Parts: sequence; C-alpha cells; structure tokens
Amino acid sequence: MPSQDPWTRCPPGELSDLQDALKEQSLRVRRRRRFLIAGGAMSLAAIGVGTSLMMLSKDGSIAILSCEETMDMLPAYADGSLVAVADRKAVEKHLKHCPGCRRKYENT
Repeated sequence: MPSQDPWTRCPPGELSDLQDALKEQSLRVRRRRRFLIAGGAMSLAAIGVGTSLMMLSKDGSIAILSCEETMDMLPAYADGSLVAVADRKAVEKHLKHCPGCRRKYENT
C-alpha cells in the first residue's frame, strides 16, 4: 500500500550536491555572459575604429559626406561662405564622386 506521505526525506548530501551543481551552473552562465559582453564591446570598438579610419583622409579632413549633408552645405560652399577647410574639402570630394550632387551644384 502506498505511503500517505508524498514527501520523503532526501538522502544525506543530496541537497548539498544540488546546491553545488546550481552554483556551478550559475557561475558558467555569468562567465558566458561576461564573455559575450566583452566580445560585443570589442566588436563595436573595432567597427568604430575602422569607420573612423575610413572617414579620415590623409590630410585629416572628413572624406565621406552623405548627399543630404552635402546639399545642406552646398549653398554656403557655392557662395564662398563655408569657411571650415575640412568642410570645403569634404564637399569637394563628395562632388567629385557623386554625379547627382555635382549636377545640382552646377545648376545653382
């Protein structure tokens, strides 16, 4: 006949073994999380450095402007009031490589 008490006593040491296993599992999860965070941070740093290096030309001016940024600067560039050398060079470089913006500049 089955026992009326559904709970039975744990054998000696079983709870401490379970506690040790849970602590080890928690430690592995924390290590894995730290590793993933560190890997992500290093990846972002590498992307940032790579992007910065790509955007800087040899003379230190910005080498890449979007068409929108160029169109914002174009009126000041066209009338000679764009005083920042880096901005002027960036607009010139963009106009050299972008036929659409170059046509808009030539039509102003």
